[in-house]
Amino acid sequence: MKIISALLALNFLVIVACKNDNTKTTIPTSNTPTVATKPEMPREGLQPVSQSPPVYGKVDEAFTKLSGSTKAFAMITDSVWHFHVAITMDSPDPVIFRGGEWLDLLENGEYSSGVYNEVKDQGRFTYDEKTTILEMRSSKRDTSSQWRVKVDPDAMLLIGTSAYRNNPWQFKFNRAFARPNQQ
Repeated sequence: MKIISALLALNFLVIVACKNDNTKTTIPTSNTPTVATKPEMPREGLQPVSQSPPVYGKVDEAFTKLSGSTKAFAMITDSVWHFHVAITMDSPDPVIFRGGEWLDLLENGEYSSGVYNEVKDQGRFTYDEKTTILEMRSSKRDTSSQWRVKVDPDAMLLIGTSAYRNNPWQFKFNRAFARPNQQ
């Protein structure tokens, strides 16, 4: 009985000491919700963040020379690629291509893309096998894009990078040996 009384007294003293301790830290358990608080930020002197438009790479002499001198990677340049599906962070639904859209990466560093017999875009590209980065610069439009490439014998994925802040897309292509024909 004396032991139980001593333990109760000790327990009481520990609880009182903890209540008086203002520097205590609590360790959250799975049953204890935690609330994070943000420190107050000073509002004076803050400037709005302005995002400048991206500066696109141009098909200039240096890029033309680089794209023409890079060793061609046969897995991406030996075929015409037909668009199959695309997804973007801007939309929850994928874009299913009904046919006709294609991309042709040539061994000499040139590319073209279009719908059936109509060429919609063309330009130059570079591909780095180590990083699997494909950079495409249009000679028809003021645009550039950069992609991470995943390729196998039947399909190719292009996953947009943020290099030019214009590429929230992922495309899947199917390998073909000619441009699609309009029926």
